[in-house]
Amino acid sequence: MKKLKIFFITRHEATPAQIATLQKMGYELEGTVNIVFSELKNPAEILEENNIGSKTIAIVAPSYINMKLLNHGYTLIEFVNAPEKREKMVFVCKGAFQYKLKCVPKDYAGNEFDAHIDIQYTECPVDIEKQIEVALYPSEKGSDLKK
Repeated sequence: MKKLKIFFITRHEATPAQIATLQKMGYELEGTVNIVFSELKNPAEILEENNIGSKTIAIVAPSYINMKLLNHGYTLIEFVNAPEKREKMVFVCKGAFQYKLKCVPKDYAGNEFDAHIDIQYTECPVDIEKQIEVALYPSEKGSDLKK
């Protein structure tokens, strides 16, 4: 099955564990893009200006940006860091949530609709201890996660 290409909107490069999580979700990382969103401009327009045409993206952004993007029909992927990040000062991916706004008919005539956010969670396939080990000793263990 062909994987869908996806951009990660963030200030940091994706970790091998984040990439593995995206792959488990059926995506292939196209690249990371550092975008600064403005409160004065529609975030969907900012993505288009940066040649992000896909309506499915991984993103690290304030919740008001994410809500605006959901309202514009985007599917968003948000990574979850494990608590070990704070203890060891490393990025440890626990998994990712995928959010998509869905509208469903409230009545049979289709005159009224209810909207809800469909949420799916995918656990990271890379063991947390392995991620910490690689983060703390990258030259010794770094290639282990890329296999």
